[in-house]
Amino acid sequence: REETGAYLSLLPEPDGPAEPTERRVLGFLRENGASFLHEIAGGLGLPPSKVAAVLWRLIWDGRVTNDSLAPAWAGPPDPRLWRRRGRAGRGWRGGGRWSAFPEPEPDEGAIEAAGIRLLARFGIVSREALTRERLSLGFGALYPILMRAEWRGEIERGPFVSGISGIQFGLRGAVERLNRLKGTGAPIILNALDPANPYGTFFSLSAAGVRDYALRRLPGNFLILRDGIPIIAVENRGERLIPLIELPPKERMAALALLPRIIDPAAGVRRVVVRTWDEEEVRVTEIEEDLEWIGFMGDDREMIYYRRY
Repeated sequence: REETGAYLSLLPEPDGPAEPTERRVLGFLRENGASFLHEIAGGLGLPPSKVAAVLWRLIWDGRVTNDSLAPAWAGPPDPRLWRRRGRAGRGWRGGGRWSAFPEPEPDEGAIEAAGIRLLARFGIVSREALTRERLSLGFGALYPILMRAEWRGEIERGPFVSGISGIQFGLRGAVERLNRLKGTGAPIILNALDPANPYGTFFSLSAAGVRDYALRRLPGNFLILRDGIPIIAVENRGERLIPLIELPPKERMAALALLPRIIDPAAGVRRVVVRTWDEEEVRVTEIEEDLEWIGFMGDDREMIYYRRY
């Protein structure tokens, strides 16, 4: 899930045009409506001969139509003819206006399946979640599905997470877990790509009132949080540790004690190597003793924790 979960598609991908130019032409037609060939070429800054070739392919893909049959009767355009005055574009240059067929709407079954996967991924779903994730599925299509699920008692509706605007829906288990975690003070560690991590999608780190550090959403990066507030950023599976707030020694120790959880034999990660703390070599910082107490061993300029068998 760490490496691929964030990129799984929620709806079956339609069989769309494969080439970027085809997508550009279709996008132009959907945005501008029926257009002549020279208008498309001018609007996209492409040679008319190239646009003609693209339109011919889109005709036979069933994605565009023309208010004249001349382009279909003329056959595929020959780019060489566009260079010859008098013969250029015959059947194409005066071929009428081009229009794109509307995209097919996903059926309700596909939308419902997408809603189930969204809830399984995030636990809590809102309009903002869909917007931030840049998904093709709109909240307007999903809302009736979620409402019916709430009426059936399958999910809950309410203001579960502060700072996220609009109505929120959640799995009962996710809501109960949120309530159990509320105010415990116990730190947790999350992969940067974990759907439960709101930082980098919903909020920046600075929004939590901590150091504004640009932690990239990569599989090897993690966040240690306490009561929902990020306190330590972890990069490259532990190599670089970045404190985001000033931590008392006892709380710092509790947070660092989570680092061994980065070990994942299934992913080939059998040890945690710490090289820096706040951009300083870890062996000359105050956390060296903390790491030794946790079970790390010093090795030259590094501290290493090996998997326990």
